[in-house]
Amino acid sequence: MSKNNPLRSMTPKNKNYKLYKAKKQWITACATFMLAFGATAVVNASVQADTTTPTTTQAGSNSVTSISAEPAQTQSSATETAQNADETKKTVVDDTTKTSEQKITTAQNTESSNSNSSTSKTNNEENKNALLTLDVETTADTNQVATTQAAATTTNGGYDSATWGTLDTSKWTGQNTTFNGSNYYQLTGYTGDTAHIIVPNEADFTTAGTSTNGLQVSISNDLIKSWQNAATIAFSKTKDKKIKLASTNLDKTFQNDANLTNFEANSLDTSSVTSMQSTFDNASKLFSLSGVSDWDVSNVTNMSLLFQNATGVTSLTGLENWDV
Repeated sequence: MSKNNPLRSMTPKNKNYKLYKAKKQWITACATFMLAFGATAVVNASVQADTTTPTTTQAGSNSVTSISAEPAQTQSSATETAQNADETKKTVVDDTTKTSEQKITTAQNTESSNSNSSTSKTNNEENKNALLTLDVETTADTNQVATTQAAATTTNGGYDSATWGTLDTSKWTGQNTTFNGSNYYQLTGYTGDTAHIIVPNEADFTTAGTSTNGLQVSISNDLIKSWQNAATIAFSKTKDKKIKLASTNLDKTFQNDANLTNFEANSLDTSSVTSMQSTFDNASKLFSLSGVSDWDVSNVTNMSLLFQNATGVTSLTGLENWDV
């Protein structure tokens, strides 16, 4: 070994110390190196980290932006959906409003229609009431006319007093009699107007307060023949009561009568008559002969010269219905 080699002069004790010291120095150097290297690595890492961070941050930013963009798009879609929903709701509301307006219009039209219908019904009811009133008034007028006619019938045997004269039961006399097995109140005389004679019936006497004992009024052919001065002769029609001809014939009743012009006898019951020979023979002034078509001639066997020379009579309508 060289003289300058320190190991030569080292004792075991010195060698150990020196080795220890050398080792310590080496460890220290290594530690220093490691620290330096670590520091450099840390610095480099830090620098790299700083360099990378913006990118990462930018990337992160982009990510966040992307992530944020997706919610934004989702939010935008949600917004659009909400807007569409709102528009749909608005449309529904509008449609509902229109429907409500249509319902209101329909209701108004219905109300108007009901009003028109009600007015029409009211008018119809008023028209019906007017017609009913008219019917009532017409009925009342008809009843009044009927009452007037009935009154006329009751008061004057159903005849016009200007033409036929006046019926007066007080001018008549009568008595109970029997004819063909039946009882009658037979007229026996007349003291009234001999030119215009209306023969009363049972109802006329009852109205006047004169009793006929509930018997039908009758008259003989002989009493009728005695009225040669009469211009008009009629038989009362009050309450449709008949006057019985208590004779079996009407022979020559008005033969050669120069005064008789009007004869009305539909109320004369001729059912017991068997002969009418020359009844109106040569009644020269007779022109109105009515009521004879209602006569019952079922028992008449002789009608010779019945209307001989009664030239004023121009119409004998209804005689074709005689049962002969």
